[in-house]
Amino acid sequence: MPVFPIPKILSEDHVDEAAERINYYYTELTIKGRKLYSGSLFDEFAPEQNPEGTFTAADFLSTGLLSVHVPSEAISKFFTDTELVKELEHHLRQLPANIDLGDLNKSAFDRLLGSKDSPGFMLWDLIRGNRIHRKTGHDYVGMGATLTSKLLARKRPRLIPIWDSKVKEQLQLPHSGRHWEGMWHALTDDEGELTDRLTEIREKSDQPQISLLRTFDVAVWHYAKDPSDPWSRPQTGNESEPADDDGQIGDAADDVPDAEPQQK
Repeated sequence: MPVFPIPKILSEDHVDEAAERINYYYTELTIKGRKLYSGSLFDEFAPEQNPEGTFTAADFLSTGLLSVHVPSEAISKFFTDTELVKELEHHLRQLPANIDLGDLNKSAFDRLLGSKDSPGFMLWDLIRGNRIHRKTGHDYVGMGATLTSKLLARKRPRLIPIWDSKVKEQLQLPHSGRHWEGMWHALTDDEGELTDRLTEIREKSDQPQISLLRTFDVAVWHYAKDPSDPWSRPQTGNESEPADDDGQIGDAADDVPDAEPQQK
């Protein structure tokens, strides 16, 4: 059963528009010749410094391209608390890097992301700081939901979706607590209809380097930022880059905490 409504921009009759918006996001330049959207650099930023099982300084720099910045306390914990990092990377290595969220069956989703003892849930929980883990006694990092999702999306772009204020608005979710579950349902319900549509949108946008989750994210984010209907590609870029996620800079903690459902 769907957890949220599918945004209008991802409907069958908006495929061409969604593809055009994504292509605009990734290719438009400012009058100074820089990328109009800094987030367009996120997907392929410093690939040689993005090992599958380890967090690096480049991972934290990459979140700045999406206009969220890691607070100093979190950076300190990631690079000085060896026991915490060891546990974080243990959970990270249990999440496959070569599989899409929409390819998981219910059992695999629960095992990897859905249950409270899954590596995805444990990883999110330790970074978010919902509670100190009683089993290990380890501290947590203490980052907000938006920042946590973008850091994990850097490490597992095919498996973990991005959460931000625009996604929250479009999906009509009160908090990130059911985001992963909702995205899994959206991609697998109706015999994977949305997965097929996202594949078509990505192909038409000519951006093969991005994951289906990122295709979803960029189309929904751009539509939320500019819901003009019909939308037409502007002829020239703005002089300066817009913030990709207004109001989320320094997202160290959220006003609305994660809930305690099965997922995240």
